[in-house]
Amino acid sequence: MSAEVVVRRVLPTVRILWGALLASVGMIGFVAYMVPVDPASANPTLIPVLAVAAAACAVASFVIPGIVSAAAMRARRPEIREPEPRAGFTDASAAQGPQGEFAEPAKAAGQAAAIGMQNLILCLALSEAVGVCGLLAHVFGARLRIAAIFFAAAAALMANRFPTRDSLLGPYERFHKARFHAH
Repeated sequence: MSAEVVVRRVLPTVRILWGALLASVGMIGFVAYMVPVDPASANPTLIPVLAVAAAACAVASFVIPGIVSAAAMRARRPEIREPEPRAGFTDASAAQGPQGEFAEPAKAAGQAAAIGMQNLILCLALSEAVGVCGLLAHVFGARLRIAAIFFAAAAALMANRFPTRDSLLGPYERFHKARFHAH
């Protein structure tokens, strides 16, 4: 089995997960729309606190998955075959890109896909939390147009993370300085 077969099996499921979590932000927005709120009862302290919490979740959606993924990739030690020397390439040009190929590409692709899915789930969960902060702000008195900023930010963070072959396997290839097949 090749790395591409692993990707073809995993990518549709990951994209469904991405779509479902992106749609959940829309559902959170719909719930906020349906909840009647009296802006006069707004807590002037709580809404800025929720805005800071949302900003922290947004930043964490970039930082934490990278830390977790790097630790997971360090724990994997896939066997890497040295590439065949090619005419016209010097050692300096070889040092700029991947140094070899994975000896067991399907096994390495499975590890890469698992780490990539873990990374995506963390990114999406932390991004969704931005929308939840918006819902809470609305429930505690923020006008819907203020809460909508949170929902739009959550949706933008998620839309930016659409799963692709490169988002699943690319970080693993770059970390281990190897590729799944000759390009």
